[in-house]
Amino acid sequence: MKRKIVFKGNTLTMHTCKKNIKHIYIKRKAIEENLWYWDNHWKCREGATSSRINWKEYVHCNIPLSKYIAVVSASSPRQNWKRNLLVADELIKYGDTGIIKQFKDKAKQVIFSSGKPDELWDILNGNKTQNFFMNLLYPDDKRYVTVDRHALSIALGRTCTDQEKGLTDKQYEFFAECYKELAQELDLVPNFLQSITWQAWRRINNIK
Repeated sequence: MKRKIVFKGNTLTMHTCKKNIKHIYIKRKAIEENLWYWDNHWKCREGATSSRINWKEYVHCNIPLSKYIAVVSASSPRQNWKRNLLVADELIKYGDTGIIKQFKDKAKQVIFSSGKPDELWDILNGNKTQNFFMNLLYPDDKRYVTVDRHALSIALGRTCTDQEKGLTDKQYEFFAECYKELAQELDLVPNFLQSITWQAWRRINNIK
């Protein structure tokens, strides 16, 4: 793995990005030092148990956990977590909700799929949504990190611009590796580090 990259015209080193992430980690509050992905893994289990597909030929059918989490992940872009769950429930129950058609179509593909994680990974087809899916489905797995706009901003040490939000595969891998390396140094699961700093960053910057 390269220790530095050229990102939007600027050279970034892994050392600097890790330092920026650790800076926010140090500012965490006790309430933010929680198992966010584990807590919401169980919330998704409850959602999968109570959700019923009530459209087309799938009337009153349960949905497996893997599909439920994949629908949540597919509909996650541009949503806060509370809204994300509401949108996912609407998609599962009625096959429609008020989100961009691209995300809605992915969610429908998930519902009609076999529900196998490999197939769902391919359907999601995006680094952020794929890693978010795996973090929620397997919270203890150290291979996956959700690098959303807040995680990116934390690594950059400043709020990222709209032009910086779209990451190439290599750029995503670079920032994910920054979280993985620092997590290993701190003896944490990478998504634990990411979720703590995500919560601290939102508080510090008054992001709702």
